[in-house]
Amino acid sequence: MTSVVSIESMVDEELQRDQIFGTPMLKNIEVTFETDDLNVWRKTFDRVNLNVYEGTALRRLFDELENLVDVRDRVQDLRDTFAISRQSGNEIPNEQQRRELYLRTKTYFDTYYGTLSHLSSVVARFSKVFERRAFSDNRPFVRWLVDRYPDLGPAHGAGLESARLFRTILNHPQQFPVSFWRTETEPMRLNTYLVIYGPESRAGRIPPGSTREGRLRLEMGDWEMAAPSEFSVTNNIASMSLLVLVDILSQRKRGASFYADPRRSADAIADLSPQRAETKWELYVRDHPYGPWSH
Repeated sequence: MTSVVSIESMVDEELQRDQIFGTPMLKNIEVTFETDDLNVWRKTFDRVNLNVYEGTALRRLFDELENLVDVRDRVQDLRDTFAISRQSGNEIPNEQQRRELYLRTKTYFDTYYGTLSHLSSVVARFSKVFERRAFSDNRPFVRWLVDRYPDLGPAHGAGLESARLFRTILNHPQQFPVSFWRTETEPMRLNTYLVIYGPESRAGRIPPGSTREGRLRLEMGDWEMAAPSEFSVTNNIASMSLLVLVDILSQRKRGASFYADPRRSADAIADLSPQRAETKWELYVRDHPYGPWSH
């Protein structure tokens, strides 16, 4: 099982590793989760017998995932309007565009948090599938996802947790040392993104998930935390959602036993992700260690 210490250290290691390249979570998407994938999920569960609570929870999750994709694309649409430096090739947004990027980034991570909450609600409504698991907070819920689906690899859990922490710092400044924000553009990242930074607390502490390394720390503060890539975060939560839905679908098929059968899981993968499914669950796990939407 993943302990409290291990998942937090996982986030720190992920941030420190990627800091070598100048940013956490490079935007290097092989396959991007889109609304077409979501529509397949909707059609699949339209054929499943659900009670009113289960059906409502699933519809709310699908609607929030669609909102997440829309907000993700609005952030990128804004970046596409930025001027490009002839010398460096980097984006050079003006002040109004920087402010708009802050607002759209904040909206994205608020929507991400809502999506995570709706996924937690789905787990709670399908109590027989998930052994009556219910979470009042998303922090233990992320740990539970990591423990239940270890085949996705630690990067998914670290990605979900770093996005949760970034949103917490944005929305709950009273819980952390005073902070500021600015935009940064790095060649390795290929776009402009938001960075929160500031001094350490009087007790010498810095917010969880932040780092003492980086350019802004040297210039303006003791710590910094860059916004995770919206594409990577969306892909992470989509891949986790897929496996939750696979568990539900594989146990709701006619004649399914209470315990998940790898063959039924493979069938569920084929129903929910027909363009990316393997013929056997074991092959799926082997060939897609980080989920069908990877970064």
